[in-house]
Amino acid sequence: MAVNSFRNSSPPYRRWRLLAELVKTALEKGYRKKTHIARYLGCTRDRVKKFKSFLQKHGYDLLDLLNRYEEVIAFLKDHAKGGNKWHKKDKSAWIQEWQRRKEEYIQIRKKEASLRREKKRAEMEAQGTNPDRWRRVPVQLLPINLWGTF
Repeated sequence: MAVNSFRNSSPPYRRWRLLAELVKTALEKGYRKKTHIARYLGCTRDRVKKFKSFLQKHGYDLLDLLNRYEEVIAFLKDHAKGGNKWHKKDKSAWIQEWQRRKEEYIQIRKKEASLRREKKRAEMEAQGTNPDRWRRVPVQLLPINLWGTF
């Protein structure tokens, strides 16, 4: 009862308009679950799941294929052409903002690290341990017989 097989085809974003039409026919026949729709279409459940999550990411639902079909198809056509660039930013402004945030991030992390070190030093002094790293643990050097190991 498979309508169309989507196995071994191109990436899903190129075929979503075709998939939308087939999902609409499945919805009209009464299938509502992703598993049932996938079984009806003869494709994997994951393909329908990714299509549904893509629609939800952009503010649509599978049932919008029944209610607002023309709007969803127009959106998918624009997306296939690369026309939905609502999150595109000016590159130079983005780089400047990134540099500013990077400097802030580094300063915050340096402050946190120094506070962490001060706290650790205070804990070690309270325990009576010398906080100097080189004297923290006594090292016992044993004699090595180089000729006996080979």
